[in-house]
Amino acid sequence: MKKIFLVFLIAWIIRLGFVLIWHAIGRGDHLSSDALGYYQIAESLARGDGYRLFGELTARRPPLYPLFITFFLKLRLFPIGVQITQSLVGALSCVILYQISKRIFDEKSGLVSACILSVNYLAVRQSVSVLSETLFVFLLLLSFFLYFGALAHFSKWWFFGSGLTAGLSLLTREVLLLYYPFMVLWILLEKAPRIAPIRSAILFLLGFTLAVGPWTLRNVFVFRQFILVTASAGHTIWLSNNPETEGGKTGGDWVLGEDVVYPDDAYADKLSDSDIELDRYFYGKAIHYILKNPGRFFKLMLVKIVNTWRPYQTDSPQYAKWATALTYLPVMFLGFMGLWWSRRRWRELVPIYLLILYIFFLHAILVAQIRYRFPAMPFLMIFAAYAGLEIWNWVKRTLCHE
Repeated sequence: MKKIFLVFLIAWIIRLGFVLIWHAIGRGDHLSSDALGYYQIAESLARGDGYRLFGELTARRPPLYPLFITFFLKLRLFPIGVQITQSLVGALSCVILYQISKRIFDEKSGLVSACILSVNYLAVRQSVSVLSETLFVFLLLLSFFLYFGALAHFSKWWFFGSGLTAGLSLLTREVLLLYYPFMVLWILLEKAPRIAPIRSAILFLLGFTLAVGPWTLRNVFVFRQFILVTASAGHTIWLSNNPETEGGKTGGDWVLGEDVVYPDDAYADKLSDSDIELDRYFYGKAIHYILKNPGRFFKLMLVKIVNTWRPYQTDSPQYAKWATALTYLPVMFLGFMGLWWSRRRWRELVPIYLLILYIFFLHAILVAQIRYRFPAMPFLMIFAAYAGLEIWNWVKRTLCHE
C-alpha cells in the first residue's frame, strides 16, 4: 500500500509541476477549438441560461465535462482549478490502473503499469488541457476496476457500479456509445463461477440507465426526439469523410478550413438553427460520399490510423516529440508482447481486447488525433508491464544459471 501511495504522490507532483510550468510560460489560459465549445456551454450554465452553445439549447456535447468546468467558473478558479483537479484525477487513475493490473496479473504488474502511466507524457499533458480525456479515462478505468472486481468478489452490486461509471464515462465523452452494448453481451456470455449472467447484465444496465437516463429524458423533452447522449455523429463522420479532408497531417488538432471543412451548401444553411436536423443531414451526406468513394474512404482510413498511432505530433516542440515517443514506443512494443503472451487467458480479457480494437477502428473512420488513442493506452500499459516483468524474470533466471 505504501508503494502505490508513493506512485500516486509522484504522479500528482509531476502533473502539478507541469501545470505550474504551463502557466509560467504563458500557456495556462490557452483554449483549443474543442475546449472553447466546452467553455461556452459551461459559461451559459454558470450564468443560469441553461445548456446552450452559441445561444441555442444544444445536445452537441455530453454534459458532465461542461458541468465540471461550471463548478470552477462559479468559484472563479478557471482554468487553474480545472487543471489542478485534473492533475489529481490523473494521479488517481494510476491507482485504479494498479488495482486493475493487480487483479489481472499480480501486484508487481500493477505497480509497474501505474508507474508507466504516472510518467506518460500524453497523460501528463492532458492535465493542463481543458478537454474531457482525463476525466473520461478515470471513469472508464473505474468501470473496468468494478467489472473485474465483480468477477473476483462474485458481487452483483459491483456490476451495478461498473454500469453506473460506464454511463458517467459516456456522459463525459460519447465515443464508447457502440462499445458498451458489446460489454453487456459479454457479461451475458460470462462463465465465471458463481456469476449469474442475466442478473449481472441487468444490474450493469440498471446502473448505466441511472447515469444516462436523466440526460436522455432532458433531450427528449427539449428536442421532442430520442437522443441518447448527443446529436453529433453526423457532424463527426462528415468532417472526417468528405471530398476536402486529408485525414489530418500532424496527429494534432484538425485545422478549420484545412482538415475540417463544412460543406458550402445552401440547404445546410437552412438547417443551421436545428442541431438535430443538421446532424442527420451531415450523416446522410457522409454515408453517401463513403458509398460513392470506397477507395478514398479506405485510403483515408490508413492516413487516420497513422495520425492516431504515430509516435508524436509532428508540429510539437522537440522536447514534446521526445517525451511523447519515449513514453509511447516501449509501451506499444511491450504491450503487444504482453497481449500475445497472455493469450491463453483470452476469455477474461475479451472486454479489454474489444476496447482496444474499438478505439483503433473508430478513429480509423472518424477524426484522428494522437489524444484519441488515450483511452486504450492504460490497458496497453497493463500488458507492457506484464511483458517487461516476464523479460526481467527471464534475464534473472538466465544469469543465475551461468
